[in-house]
Amino acid sequence: MVGGKVKENEDYADAALREIQEEIQLTPSFFWVVPSVNTFFEAKTNQILHIPAFAAKAPDSFSPTLDDEHTQYKWISVSQISTHIFWPEQQRLMKMIATIVQNGHVVTEWVLKP
Repeated sequence: MVGGKVKENEDYADAALREIQEEIQLTPSFFWVVPSVNTFFEAKTNQILHIPAFAAKAPDSFSPTLDDEHTQYKWISVSQISTHIFWPEQQRLMKMIATIVQNGHVVTEWVLKP
């Protein structure tokens, strides 16, 4: 999963697109809002955070070019999510995205970039 911080006066969706471009050099051909929120407690700041989630389509032959924040990547199947992703909310969101995509149920209202 790609993640990052929202800059001052930046929309969440614009921040997500910027982070995708910066971290893996992808300009998605399809981008949509996931109908759920990533909620967790951050002990460092003593805050409960509610973060919107987005999904992006990459070409089948896409190979990420990583920025200096990352050293490696790995494509995984849905069955491998629990083995590679340790944050329960991220696991839940990734499985939800997979189900929505596999069933072809991306609702028109969720689409930000067709």
